[in-house]
Amino acid sequence: MSRTGYDSPYDNALRRLQDDLYEARSTVLDLLPEATQYVLKGFYSCKSRQETYRWEQDVAKNLVASATVLPHDKGSFFSDRAYCPLCGIGSTGPYTEGFSVPEGLMRHLLGSGNVTPCRVMKVVLGLARNYWERQFRVSEQEEEKQKCIRIDERKKSEPLFLVAAEEYPKLIDENLFYGASARSSEELTWAERRLSELGFCSSSEDSPRSYTLERGEFVVFADPRIKGQIEFRVYKKPLPKLGRRPRMGSVRHIRFPDSWKHDLRNKFDTRFAQATAG
Repeated sequence: MSRTGYDSPYDNALRRLQDDLYEARSTVLDLLPEATQYVLKGFYSCKSRQETYRWEQDVAKNLVASATVLPHDKGSFFSDRAYCPLCGIGSTGPYTEGFSVPEGLMRHLLGSGNVTPCRVMKVVLGLARNYWERQFRVSEQEEEKQKCIRIDERKKSEPLFLVAAEEYPKLIDENLFYGASARSSEELTWAERRLSELGFCSSSEDSPRSYTLERGEFVVFADPRIKGQIEFRVYKKPLPKLGRRPRMGSVRHIRFPDSWKHDLRNKFDTRFAQATAG
């Protein structure tokens, strides 16, 4: 909407296009057999973003289970094969028909790998994701707001870690990569000893804590917060300013597993040389 409170011609045209796209997608879904519609319209029942991820996998598995397996003289003598129960297409290869069941057909339905994606499933997923966005946007924004408030409160009393030149100090479990866990106090102490053995200077008595190593025109920041490994960021001087995105190619990453027990200096030196080569 424009500053005057009225929709501009651009806004009106965009809304009409969005409405037309919704109608087209809905029509494709309504043209499918009733039983198939029942399976695909299950996206309306998803109550959270996590449920949507499961739904995509589950609906693809249900469709694979409903596919008609071809006779071996039509498909392949080595594996079961079937045409897509939604769009009806199969492999583009010259010697086989359909898709392998279940893996090839699953990839086709989910649009993964190098298999031709299902155009009907793509339409349904577009309809579903638009619906989920409308359903979850407000609650997710409120959840993110509350999360930021909790983090700010924790930062007033808990130790902070400066793990990158351009980033603000973080809590021990803040912004870890997906599936990673933070170290316990004992595990963190162990990691700090390992960094000391590698020659890193530590300010672990202060907050924020930092672990750095300078080598000529390079500075290395260590992140020992992650259970199972230490992450390193190698910067070429001058360091990026706090809160600014580093120059393209000016930061390299090294991972150092906790499982390594011997010849640690040499292993680190080798990876440092690889990260700074060229």
